[in-house]
Amino acid sequence: ALNLGIVAAGVYYCFKQYKRTHNGRLDYFRAITLGTLTSAIGVSTFALFLFIYLFIDTNLMNLLSNKHPLGIHLDPYMASFSVFYEGLFSGFGVSYLLTNFLATDTPAMD
Repeated sequence: ALNLGIVAAGVYYCFKQYKRTHNGRLDYFRAITLGTLTSAIGVSTFALFLFIYLFIDTNLMNLLSNKHPLGIHLDPYMASFSVFYEGLFSGFGVSYLLTNFLATDTPAMD
């Protein structure tokens, strides 16, 4: 739940900044694309950090392996990969929901 709140705040402020710098216009497709890319940048940065950290802290990796349903199949690659894809799809979902509230009907002209 905390992850989703952080992603939602990032996407919201991204939309707000885009509308501020583009005369208050943000069309639907650009909003979906912008929100998804914004969340992808944040999530990929966190997944890379998690990947490196799980290699350094082997005790945490062992604890996760023992407690997680995947058990012996869980390693730093799988953990960071699943966090990346969960965040990517959460970012797309948040972008879709926020776009319906914040996008304007006028296409943004570059």
